[in-house]
Amino acid sequence: MLALALDALRAFAIEGGVDGFRFDLATTLARRPEGFDPQAPLFAAIVADPALCKLRMIAEPWDIGPGGYQLGKFPADWSEWNDAFRDDARRFWRGDAGMVGKMATRFAGSSDVFRKGGARPSRGVNFITAHDGFSLADLVSYTHKHNDANGENSRDGTSDNISWNHGVEGASGDPRIVAARQQDARNLLATLLLSRGAPMLSMGDE
Repeated sequence: MLALALDALRAFAIEGGVDGFRFDLATTLARRPEGFDPQAPLFAAIVADPALCKLRMIAEPWDIGPGGYQLGKFPADWSEWNDAFRDDARRFWRGDAGMVGKMATRFAGSSDVFRKGGARPSRGVNFITAHDGFSLADLVSYTHKHNDANGENSRDGTSDNISWNHGVEGASGDPRIVAARQQDARNLLATLLLSRGAPMLSMGDE
């Protein structure tokens, strides 16, 4: 399986010109009987491969298995999705108490997460929204999800979206509410783009 994975990565890199890879549920790649191993065979093989060692490697550093949350624990030359940035930025702009210090840490590169083991704090991939959960417009328009039309009775997806609605759930024609939501969206995007780390912008949020 290791050889198959490396052959697939090399094919995309050499034949397809791909300059990096993002690994979904990446903790799976390094789970051993004794737990998560940042020196797992696949990681070591990528570092040793001349076609892959210079490419960008990005981990989604969690899965649903045992010990699945491993933010900040991947090899130092990997980048990682930073859900701590997402959650703290949302809480800060929602107006939660006690968030100034945490937001300052996220803004400066989340050194509490990424400085371990000599990793640079700029390795985080910061984001406000991703392919799952609320879009940016929904984030400032709803306090909870309304997935009513898909037959799942709103059971699908997370219910912890750290969202707010400015007093009206969903669409509003009140110019004050519309303006406040648009301002919050700009605040969130400015925070994302100006923070240390790589910004990830979900298609459509722009």
